[in-house]
Amino acid sequence: MTTEKSTSRDAFDWKCIVTTCVLMFAFYFAEHVYDLSITVQSLGEANFVDANLDETISSGSLLRKVAFPVIGFWGLCLCAMSGSTKLDLRKLFVHPVWIMLALLISLTFASLLWADDSHLTLKRLIVIASGLLISTGIALNHSTRQLITITATISLCYLVWGILAEISLGTFTPWQSEYRFTGTTHPNNQAVLCGLVILGVISRMMADGKFSLRLAILAFVIFLVMILTKSRTPLLGCVVAVSVLVVLRTSWQIGLSSLFLGATCLSGFMMMVLISEAAVGNQIFAAITLGRTEETTTLTGRIPLWE
Repeated sequence: MTTEKSTSRDAFDWKCIVTTCVLMFAFYFAEHVYDLSITVQSLGEANFVDANLDETISSGSLLRKVAFPVIGFWGLCLCAMSGSTKLDLRKLFVHPVWIMLALLISLTFASLLWADDSHLTLKRLIVIASGLLISTGIALNHSTRQLITITATISLCYLVWGILAEISLGTFTPWQSEYRFTGTTHPNNQAVLCGLVILGVISRMMADGKFSLRLAILAFVIFLVMILTKSRTPLLGCVVAVSVLVVLRTSWQIGLSSLFLGATCLSGFMMMVLISEAAVGNQIFAAITLGRTEETTTLTGRIPLWE
């Protein structure tokens, strides 16, 4: 009986389909541009960012203004359709996590009282309210397995569409040394999408309790695409997240042994780099930094941008 209920709740029903379509199209219209790769490769990344920021701040985006309220409306519909879900509100309101979230949300909306630009702040609060509604609706109607499937599906669709967009525009040139996979959004955002697909695939295999060659090949291909973005922080974050997932699903003895083995391998690798010739060391350093050796003297590489 329990297995049947769990299977029915994890099934990809019509609510999952509508949620996937609403989130996918809303965020595409709000954050993605079909011919963005031409702009990035022709003007350079810095000029591209400045031009888009100026345009967004001065005029805004009509599609973005419509997309987020649509997300909030569907979230409200999901909340209304979850009438059968029983929640013990007395326990919820005294939960420390809920109390901290409530205080944070209250402070966020109260910022409208002292904001210098109340109009811009109000627009941001509408986006936050839309996110809260859709998050609550998804939590009440979709299981964790369904959420993983929705997230991985949306991210994979963006990646495939981005590759097709670059191929049609003639900007898909991974054989060039300075190439960064852009697709329809910034390379850093594409790397995050790749990471979401990889985490979703690995989580799915862990939930099933068995190895799937098809899903493993998919994760490996997406990892190669992630490397093409040359986005270092999301790549490192994905590796750390996958490591945490694996450690959490193993015994502490295996986790501690893996940590010791990883530290030993890393120390040996760093020693090899230090004692190697300068040319070899430079090549290894370039490979580690994905060919982007600029601003590597600081931890974040963002100091000029912040200034």
